[in-house]
Amino acid sequence: MKGLRKQLGMGSLEWLVILFVGGILLSTGIKLVPIYIDNMAIKDAFKTIYSAQNPAKSKPRAADIAELINKKLVTNNIHYLSKDNIAIDYSNGSDMQLNLKYDVRIDVVGNIDAIVSFDHVFFYPKK
Repeated sequence: MKGLRKQLGMGSLEWLVILFVGGILLSTGIKLVPIYIDNMAIKDAFKTIYSAQNPAKSKPRAADIAELINKKLVTNNIHYLSKDNIAIDYSNGSDMQLNLKYDVRIDVVGNIDAIVSFDHVFFYPKK
C-alpha cells in the first residue's frame, strides 16, 4: 500500500505556494501592461511632434520639445517626462536626433519595486 500513498498528488501547502507565486506574477503583469501602453503613446507623440504641417524650428530646446510632448500626453495622464529625459543631437549634419531615456518604477509587493527603462531615438530631417 505504500505505492498508492506516493501517488496522491500535491498537498495543500504546495498548492498555496503555487497560487502565491502565480498571484504575484499575475499582479506584476497587470501593473506592467499600462506602462507599455503609455510607452506606445509616448512614441506616437514623438513621431508626430514635427511634420510637414508643423516643421521644427532651426534648433529647438529640450524644454520646448518636452512642453510640446506633455501637451500631447496630458489626455493620457502621462506626466513622468521632463526636459531631463530628452537629449538633442545635431551631429549628423542638418538632421535633428532626439534621444529619449526614461524609467518608470512601480510597486510590486510590499517594499519590492520593478523598474522599467525605455530608450528611444527619433530622427527629424531638416525641412
